Amino acid sequence: FVDLGQTYALASSAESSGLVEMLAGDLAAAEQELRRGVELLEDMGERAYLSTLGAMLADVLELADKDDEAGRFARTSQEASDPDDIDSQARWRTVKAKLLAKQGRLEEAEGLAREAVHLAAATDVLNLRGHCYLALGAVLQASGRQTEAGEAFAQAVRAFDRKGNLAAAGQARARMPPGRR
Repeated sequence: FVDLGQTYALASSAESSGLVEMLAGDLAAAEQELRRGVELLEDMGERAYLSTLGAMLADVLELADKDDEAGRFARTSQEASDPDDIDSQARWRTVKAKLLAKQGRLEEAEGLAREAVHLAAATDVLNLRGHCYLALGAVLQASGRQTEAGEAFAQAVRAFDRKGNLAAAGQARARMPPGRR
């Protein structure tokens, strides 16, 4: 892509490479891949795809406990997201929900996480559904509602299993209470 001057294609390839690194559990490598894509899109002035990559980068940063930066990229995604872009709309909500939960703003966090689940439920994108249920589970867990969190994690496992995404299903299964795995 570099040799051919295909900057957009290079930037968009960061979604796949970043996702692979996330599924492999290498958050640093995922951050590097996604950041490269985001920077290329920002340099181009491209915003439509920036909403997706920005949300993915925000998610990786939140998982790595880089919350300030995660919040910044979640806002970037939110501002760049078209109202009809369900994927981006759901993804920035999941990151903001987890960040709000860390701040103890549990009611707001749960509202955003449930909005994300609702948005994803209107699609046939099983990976997105699983991702949103993981975020809801994390928020419910932070609220001390372990039984409900376990059910959200179980929903994530079901979505990932239906998709055949064994790596994500395994990560979601690991979040479930020991008796439910």
